[in-house]
Amino acid sequence: MSSKKETGTGLKHFLISSSIALSSTNRFSSTSHYKATIMRFGVELLVVFLAVLQCTGFIVTYILAVNDGHVTPEFPYISDTGGKPPESCVFTLICCVSGIITLLIMYIRYVHIKQYYQMSINKILFLNPLTFFIGILSVFGLLLVGAFQDDEVSIVHMIGAAMVFGFGIVYMWLQTVVSYKIYHASLTRHVSSVVIILRLFLSLMATIFFIMVMVTMYVAGHIRNQSSLDYDPAHWTSKDPGYPLHLTSTISEWCLGLAFLVFFLTFHTDFSRVSLIVSVSLRQEYMTLNENTPLRL
Repeated sequence: MSSKKETGTGLKHFLISSSIALSSTNRFSSTSHYKATIMRFGVELLVVFLAVLQCTGFIVTYILAVNDGHVTPEFPYISDTGGKPPESCVFTLICCVSGIITLLIMYIRYVHIKQYYQMSINKILFLNPLTFFIGILSVFGLLLVGAFQDDEVSIVHMIGAAMVFGFGIVYMWLQTVVSYKIYHASLTRHVSSVVIILRLFLSLMATIFFIMVMVTMYVAGHIRNQSSLDYDPAHWTSKDPGYPLHLTSTISEWCLGLAFLVFFLTFHTDFSRVSLIVSVSLRQEYMTLNENTPLRL
C-alpha cells in the first residue's frame, strides 16, 4: 500500500511533501517492511523565524521589565530585562527555543558544506567541523544564560554570556572564511561576493561591539563602586558616576545581538537552495519477522 501527497506549485518558498510506503502480506510474515515519512520544507524560513522570535521575545521582556520597574527604560542590559519574574520566564523560554533553532541552523549549514563543498575544497575539511563545534559551544552558552538569571546565579550567567558572544563571534569569523573559500574555488553561483563582504563586516562589527561591552562595563562598574557601595546594577540614572560608559556598554550589547541576527539572516540565500529530508525506517534486525515474533516499534 502506498500513498503520496504533493503540494501545489504556488508554494514557492514553503514546500511540504510526504510519502509513506508500506508493504506487507501479513503483520507477522517474513516479508513485512515499513518505511515512514519523508518531509521537505523551505529551510530558509528557519533563519527568518529565529530573527522574528528573538526580536519579539526580547521586546516583550523589555516591556515587562520596564512596566514592573525592574530596570530603567534607557537601554538596560539584555540580561537585566529577564532577571526577575514574570519576564524571566519569557526570557528563559526564548533562550531555550532560540538555542534549539540556532543549533538546527548550524547543523544544516555544517551538513550543507560537508555534502556539497568539502570534497571539492580540501582546505575546509577541518574548518567545517571545527566551525560547527564552536557553534555548539555558543548555543550551550545561550542555554546557560536562559537557565541561570543574572540576579540569581550571576557567575554562571556571565560565563554563559561570555560563551554566547565569544564563541559566537569566532563562529561568525569561521563561517566568513568558509564562505570565502567556497567563493575562491570559483563556485560563485553558490556564494555571492556581496554576502561575503556583508559577513565580514558583521564579524568585524560584532568583534568591536564585544570589546566595547566588556571594557566599558568593567570601567563603568568600577567607577560606580568607588562612589557608592550600595546600588542596584539594574538601575542607572544620568546622575550616576560612569553613566555614559554604562550607556555605551548597553547600547553596544544590543548592537552585538543585532549583528548576530543579521549574520544568520545572510544564510537565507544559501538555505533557499536546500531541502531538509527527515527519513524514518525500521532497523535492519526488525526488517524480517517470524510469525512468533511480536512486532516492536
